[in-house]
Amino acid sequence: MKTCALCLEERKLCKSHVVPDFIFKRLKEMDGCFHVYRESARGFKTFGRTFTQKLLCSDCENLFSKWESYASLFFGDKIQLSGKKRGSHLELGGADYKKLKLFYMSLLWRFAITTNPWMQSHDLGPHKERLRELLIAEDPAEPWRYGCTLMAVLANNQHVPDLIVPPSKVRVDGHWCTRLVVGGFILVYLVSSHPPNAHRQSMFLQRNGTFLFSRHELFDVPFLAEIVHSAVKHENERAD
Repeated sequence: MKTCALCLEERKLCKSHVVPDFIFKRLKEMDGCFHVYRESARGFKTFGRTFTQKLLCSDCENLFSKWESYASLFFGDKIQLSGKKRGSHLELGGADYKKLKLFYMSLLWRFAITTNPWMQSHDLGPHKERLRELLIAEDPAEPWRYGCTLMAVLANNQHVPDLIVPPSKVRVDGHWCTRLVVGGFILVYLVSSHPPNAHRQSMFLQRNGTFLFSRHELFDVPFLAEIVHSAVKHENERAD
């Protein structure tokens, strides 16, 4: 028996996925591999298996599975959403606020607690425990609290689902945020005790199920372009 990371009870632990299994199942339909970037390694590593770790008891695993089931439909384009243009973004509506927001929050938390060296996040400080308390209470909180923006990554107008970039700390509009790439999507979370300005808040998933969404070519996203160029340069240096 070990301590469940979520409920903190002494229980038999399951092999929990750090990155939800539905993302890997989609990759298995392709070549079955995914590529993880680590700044410390100055490059990518290719994996052909999922990442699991004994983190959660069966009850907590089932809790996360409930949100993951909805997210698998959402990211699999099986949820009927309405949409309209809003500047350079699409404003989409029809999402289940509670299920999707808790899924987003659970993903951030899992990266924060994993000890897997290829998946680890930067230290979230007190926010790690605040996230745990919200998750165990099934409380999605206000839209801005651990709210995130969502952007799809494209290569020649095709979605890139096999890229993972573990969380890193970035400054956005005067607030500290956590940015990660998983399943071909960039998620930028607000990790702050204070709400951002109204414009930033409007980009997050709202209680009425609306949110802003955008798509960008990989080399048009500065930090991703820098990562790829750095990885290529490192490989060339090793080859020499």
